[in-house]
Amino acid sequence: MDRKDRVSFFKTYCSDFAEQYKALRTAARLAYETNRTLVAPPFRLVSHHILDGSSDGKSLVGTSVDASMTSEMEEKGAWIDIPWSNLMDFERPRADFGIRIVDQTDHKWTGPIEWVHLSRSGAPASTLTLRNWFQRPFLRYSNHKQRNSDPKPTRLRQLQDLVGMSGRYVHCGILAASVFKHQLLVAEKQQVLQEALNRYLLLRPDRFAPLTTAADGMVRTLGGAGRFTSLTIHLAKYIGSGSNGGSNKRQQQPQTSTALLVITVADEHVLVRAMTDIILDVFSSIPIDQGVAAGLPIKDPLLSTLSRIPPWLATDPGSRRQLLQACIKYQDEVNQRYPIFFLTTTDLDLTSYPRIYRPLLESFPCIFTKSDMYHWGDVDSLWWQAAQSIASIQEYGEEGRENTSDLIDLEAVLAPIVDVMVSGRGYSHLEIPSSSLSSIISSLQQFNATVSDDSIDQN
Repeated sequence: MDRKDRVSFFKTYCSDFAEQYKALRTAARLAYETNRTLVAPPFRLVSHHILDGSSDGKSLVGTSVDASMTSEMEEKGAWIDIPWSNLMDFERPRADFGIRIVDQTDHKWTGPIEWVHLSRSGAPASTLTLRNWFQRPFLRYSNHKQRNSDPKPTRLRQLQDLVGMSGRYVHCGILAASVFKHQLLVAEKQQVLQEALNRYLLLRPDRFAPLTTAADGMVRTLGGAGRFTSLTIHLAKYIGSGSNGGSNKRQQQPQTSTALLVITVADEHVLVRAMTDIILDVFSSIPIDQGVAAGLPIKDPLLSTLSRIPPWLATDPGSRRQLLQACIKYQDEVNQRYPIFFLTTTDLDLTSYPRIYRPLLESFPCIFTKSDMYHWGDVDSLWWQAAQSIASIQEYGEEGRENTSDLIDLEAVLAPIVDVMVSGRGYSHLEIPSSSLSSIISSLQQFNATVSDDSIDQN
């Protein structure tokens, strides 16, 4: 085979950053094994604003869209597509391993496509067709000539079956990050590639300068790399999973989005109780040295005073700036492992809902968010506007695919990328409940802990 042979896959309509990130890296391994050029579909970020058919909309505050909302997203959703080459370095894989990756936006399919389904186990379903295998949005707006023919994909159980495909264009459908995981690690060359992926290759989504500048500004504000702990809380998922008293309310409601459930029916005492439970998760997951530092009496009079101010009286930008300065000073002069948290959440912002976060703030007073840094002016709150130059903003309407920016909150949908870049330069990371995002941030932290900022720039 030569490099004119292509392999590609579908981006998942409602998947998050972590899933798409891992799918890209898995696809790179398959391209390396099959000696094919990888045609990478763009990274897709879905808006959390769903039209309800009226002039008003429903805002699902910063949470992932679950499977129950796919149909509504398909008809009324909006999203942005960003070519991966604007976020990741495609030159390094080619230089170090000969892996050629091109953006799907730059590639035209000019011949028949062989559709395959990469199976990890089980017998193939003889009735499986392209129409019910792929999600409808891909099929309806596909540019491929085969979109109306309902071809049956060939199910492949072994990696060598994929390697032996003779067609010029092979499409793997929706790609699971763990596909052929153990088979890929058998070959020595794949072991070397896996080590590179763990250390530096296709690791950092830092190619777009405005996102990197925003992340760098946040890291500096928090005292520098390695001085803070990133804390991600998915409050909607936490309550929806029945981890606390919110489970009974969940059972009384019809099938719906977990996020919509929490925002619309969970009252304040349920959320506060969930936050109280989360404190135990934080203490059980935080590194021992930080847990000990947080549990000791505060020795600095200023920090002690600031930490006792009721959170609903200490949410103004000036007071929180003073608190951050006291936290950094406490690390410098008393205990370098006293935890300063960079909080990211898919639900309720700390400064907007201080009563809900009160239990957490009483145990860990040094918690700060992007909103704080916007208020202080340390980070340009309009950093996301530059992304319009690299993003294709789309929606599904009655007439099909349209280009629009009215329904997209670019800051909200791009924030997860910045969060990953900031969190990857922290001392440690906690995610409640945990997801595959934790392993990505852990890899970034290990990478950043072993190289200086100068060597990172050189890479």
